[in-house]
Amino acid sequence: MDRYKFRGKVDIEVTNEIEEHIKDGWVYGNLIGKSLIVGDVIDLDDQYFNTEFWISVKAETVGQYTGKQDFDKLDVYEHDIVMDFMDGNYYLVVWDADSASFLLVPNKGEWMDFETFEEHASVGYRVVGTKFDNKELLEG
Repeated sequence: MDRYKFRGKVDIEVTNEIEEHIKDGWVYGNLIGKSLIVGDVIDLDDQYFNTEFWISVKAETVGQYTGKQDFDKLDVYEHDIVMDFMDGNYYLVVWDADSASFLLVPNKGEWMDFETFEEHASVGYRVVGTKFDNKELLEG
């Protein structure tokens, strides 16, 4: 993974000034603290820095880019739900601090790391939602 990227669900009223940075209620960029997504730095000196934008997000929704892309070349983030084309199962992408890696937790069966999952899902997989927007996919 060559770049750290994050996303989070918007926690403020969307105005014309910031709407161009929001896609389906999500903001993508760099993380400052636990709940502020900002754009790239556009001005910097010894006393301050300025970013393209900064938008408050719900801290519990912040997820990091895994460095992986699905079948459609869509970036996969922590808290995404992916569907394995091979077995039809849904998997939740989670960060595991103990192993310092992203894991996939299925709605049926045992969790696996991304390398094992990609071998298992040899036909491919697709991001189908997030645990915040599509909880029902993880039930049953």
